[in-house]
Amino acid sequence: LGFEDDPLSVEVYDMKTSHWSTCQSMPDILKHSAASTWLSVAANRSKMYVTEKASGITYSFSPENKTWSGPYDLRPDPTAFFTAVGFAGDDLILAGVMGRAQNVKTLRLWKIKPETMEFDQIGEIPCELLEKLKGETSELSSISLLTAKNFAYMYNNSDPEEIIMCEIGDGECKWGSVKNLVVNDERRIGERMVMSCGMVEIGHLHRAMGPANRKFLVK
Repeated sequence: LGFEDDPLSVEVYDMKTSHWSTCQSMPDILKHSAASTWLSVAANRSKMYVTEKASGITYSFSPENKTWSGPYDLRPDPTAFFTAVGFAGDDLILAGVMGRAQNVKTLRLWKIKPETMEFDQIGEIPCELLEKLKGETSELSSISLLTAKNFAYMYNNSDPEEIIMCEIGDGECKWGSVKNLVVNDERRIGERMVMSCGMVEIGHLHRAMGPANRKFLVK
């Protein structure tokens, strides 16, 4: 998505043919937001959704016909000042932060119906976890949303010491949190940190811990 001379350009890479093809450009309304700082992206095998974080304006892209659809208003609550999207399994999930950065009221999760782009609220963060998400500054201007299978993970971009997790079940959400140990790791290089998540199966662990991959570190 986007190149230096044309920030709205889109090309698709075909893994089978090793070939790039030009597609319909991103909508003009995203021109001044064509960067990961301002956009939230979620994708599955059939669609990619691009959401402008501040407004909730969303477009979908079809790799099959190489065109964009939208806009859709993904801001279920008018008090939401920040939104992010992700796929938890086959479900398109929307996270919204309500209030304002200096006075955050709550964080809610919605499930989006791709056919109609309607939304149903599925969870709201407990008060004690909201305070952990805010961090020491008690401000929350933006979050990052990571998803894998039926789990969603959220953290404060300005103060990522606590990672909030949510297990999405049938009609309910189970909330919890874990400390981000990397934040205070003395071996960390640089000031910025990028996190991701995915499903790790037993077979993956067996390969990772195989004799050829084992490394020993003496301190």
